[in-house]
Amino acid sequence: MEPTPGARRAGGPGSGSGVPRSAAVTVVVMLVVGGLFVGAATGRSTASAPTLARSAAGPAPVPIAPTSYASGLYAHRFWDVRLPAATSEGPRASDSYVSGAAWLAYAPWDESLFVAADPATVDVVTPNSTYSFDYTVQATIGVGSSPFGVAVDPTTKQVFVTNSGSDNVTIISGTSLTTTGSLTVQGTPQGIAFDTTDATLFVANNASGTVSVFHLNATPYKEVNLTVGRNPVGVAWDARSDLVFVADSGSDAVSVLDGDNGTLVATVGVGGHPDGIAVDNTTRRVYVTNRATSNVSVLTDGSTGGIALNATIPVVGTVGLQGVAYDPEDRTIWVAAGYDDTVMINGTTQTVAGYLWVDPEGAAYDPANGDVCLTNSVNSTFTCTAFLSQASIAPLTFAETGLPAGPIGWSVTLLSTSEYIENVTQAATSASITFELECIYGCGGTYAFVVVGSDGYVPSLPEGNVSIGEQGVTVNISFAPPGPSYPVRFAATGLPDGTSWSIDLGGSTAGSTAGSLEFEEPNGTYAFLVLPVPGERADPSSGDLTVAGAAVTVDIVFAPAPSYTVTFVASGLPNGTLWNVSFNGSSHASDGRSIDFASTSGTFPYVVGPVDGYSSTPSRGTLTVTGNLTIGIDFRSRGPELFNVTFTEGDLADGTNWTVDVGVEVAWTTGDVIGFELPNGSYAYRVSTSGEATPRPADGNLTVAGEDVALVIDFTAVGVAGPLTLTSFQAIPFEIGLGATSTLVAQTSGGVAPLAYSYSGVPLGCGFPDAPIWNCTPAEPGTYGIGVEVTDAAGTTVNGTATLIVVESSPVTAFDSTSVPLLLAGGLLLVGAMLAFLAAAIVASRRPGRPPGPLG
Repeated sequence: MEPTPGARRAGGPGSGSGVPRSAAVTVVVMLVVGGLFVGAATGRSTASAPTLARSAAGPAPVPIAPTSYASGLYAHRFWDVRLPAATSEGPRASDSYVSGAAWLAYAPWDESLFVAADPATVDVVTPNSTYSFDYTVQATIGVGSSPFGVAVDPTTKQVFVTNSGSDNVTIISGTSLTTTGSLTVQGTPQGIAFDTTDATLFVANNASGTVSVFHLNATPYKEVNLTVGRNPVGVAWDARSDLVFVADSGSDAVSVLDGDNGTLVATVGVGGHPDGIAVDNTTRRVYVTNRATSNVSVLTDGSTGGIALNATIPVVGTVGLQGVAYDPEDRTIWVAAGYDDTVMINGTTQTVAGYLWVDPEGAAYDPANGDVCLTNSVNSTFTCTAFLSQASIAPLTFAETGLPAGPIGWSVTLLSTSEYIENVTQAATSASITFELECIYGCGGTYAFVVVGSDGYVPSLPEGNVSIGEQGVTVNISFAPPGPSYPVRFAATGLPDGTSWSIDLGGSTAGSTAGSLEFEEPNGTYAFLVLPVPGERADPSSGDLTVAGAAVTVDIVFAPAPSYTVTFVASGLPNGTLWNVSFNGSSHASDGRSIDFASTSGTFPYVVGPVDGYSSTPSRGTLTVTGNLTIGIDFRSRGPELFNVTFTEGDLADGTNWTVDVGVEVAWTTGDVIGFELPNGSYAYRVSTSGEATPRPADGNLTVAGEDVALVIDFTAVGVAGPLTLTSFQAIPFEIGLGATSTLVAQTSGGVAPLAYSYSGVPLGCGFPDAPIWNCTPAEPGTYGIGVEVTDAAGTTVNGTATLIVVESSPVTAFDSTSVPLLLAGGLLLVGAMLAFLAAAIVASRRPGRPPGPLG
């Protein structure tokens, strides 16, 4: 996992070379009016008033080009809900995956949202009334360790939560708000998606590079583990194509699975460390957030033309893109950028439409209220945002005089009056800067501002307050040319010879390995900061100085910083077990009970390294060191040790599908090896194949006793009966109502196994399986001529066509034997023969990744 940036950056998303001096610069700003919070709409916000950079040798112009948002998108932050205290360790800025709140999902039965909250709960956040800004935490439900992803089944009203620390999925009743069971998965489950068509659950296992597939209609639940790319995170299911998209963070790719049979359809390269996935069912686009490259990949999931990378949307000035939600009402894609921003993407233009200043990790769309709700990762809160489209605008204009023509920049910062809104800064080389204030309930009020000039030019009004009414106001600023500069010298004592040290003076930094360093500054007051020197403490470490027509010298005295011992003590591990801790950038390991670090005073992050078979509490956090400190780490066993059990095939034709059932798990492949991870015990196994071959042995028993087990299965080929022939291809029944299901059956004889099936003219919603028998539930009415092409291993191809009629509602007719022509030929005896053939064909046609199930 990649670390998420900790501190919010002060600057905007980008800068440029400025604009022509004759042009005016406009930025639309939303402020708190009438007690309501409104975020910045068309100007990227900054954390504080800017200081235009200067070099140590003197001032230099820094023209800054504005970055604008799309106008007309007015995002309003309605409500914050503080989640229950999640952990005593505080915010975990070093790793987005273990923050106070992770991902969330919307429950349509009561319009609530289920929020995964570290270390081991799910918070149910519910609107109190029809007003979307009135949310409360209705319940807190205990789940496994480090919950991450959430999915819901709207039919059974069940909620599924992945627990990345305990390697399982908790099942919650959405009506009683109690846990009803759990599913064991492979290493570090994170993203999760639910297929409502087949009641199938897909779980991305980050550590093992697999997706666990649970067929929940089976009793007991059937599980298959499919291999995808490295470190999968996000999962999304597309209801129209029945495809499942998996973000493989460690492979910089997206794995695409067939939701019907679980086979890998495609692998598409995207940006660096893909994380979250959302599907636009209208355009059939798939949006993938890329944490490392700060962009969003757009895939087409089209059933025609294949699956491919369609576009890449850059997100300027922010990194750590994580959860993503699609708002179908206005086709906006909401991207959670961790400890940075919420990014809004216009789904029509495929461009960034704006930013909101919150620090989200997960995002979910609430169709009942039209809100987008987010988890704020640093402060463990839950926030919902919505759109307001009606607002008057009052211009606040700053007009300058005195700056010479040319690239000499200036800037104005409008200071926020709310802790939730950052200050908004606009810089330009033009003669005026305008803020357009969005006034939801009328304009009025007094606002503070800061004016900064570059190249040493001094504003007549460097800071002040301005009152604004409905018509807006203009503030005139005159700049005076810079006066002479004077030396500002910092003299250091107490450092060993050759030690590097640095000073930040008013935003400009210079360093030295000698006893002094010097700046040149005009008259004025400047803040200075002594940058940290390892093992040393500076006195003074910061302060203000004033240049008033003469040189200034500041003496800095360094002395060795006090050293403390930070001790981590482990419990719960067997004697001699190796474990490790990373603290403040250093990593130590031990097979004993404790690990010590030497530390100065300050606040530092730590991470407890993974130990096979164990979870740790706490697993990471931050420590404030003011003296010697001891932290206890409790390790708990995750369950029995697992061993590799592998079956290797011999002499089976390339591409032939074969299956191994070990009683507790079923897996299949067209490759050479099938593997399981099993604890100690005895298992009965059974081997089968869809090809023209017999496994030897076809069944048997194996014992796992503290070590891996490897078995070889030989296959004996049987004869091929004649050339490949398509004996029948039909839809049963051939006429259905919209929403009903028809079974497509392709019967063949002869040929060289294995056979490949390709279909054309398939209705929307039915997929394109490689199987002789499959179910089709069309999404649109019409008359369809579905074509099939069957190819055997020798390259022989046969074709056929079946007609499927889909009407608006199910036809009410008596049984018509013409829908099944085969029944006319042989009466009841042929019915029995056909049913026996279908049952055998179902078993023979199963694809890798999906256990056998009933037809229909």
